[in-house]
Amino acid sequence: MTKPAPHHLPPLPWLRAYEAAARRGGFTAAAAELGLSQAAVSQ
Repeated sequence: MTKPAPHHLPPLPWLRAYEAAARRGGFTAAAAELGLSQAAVSQ
């Protein structure tokens, strides 16, 4: 019997940035909340 292919999830900090950007409505607000630069969040 073969094993199913593993599911690769993005790193947790990436998911946090994505969620914050969606909830706050933009990368700048998400960056301020997370203590990161806007460029880091949008990347």
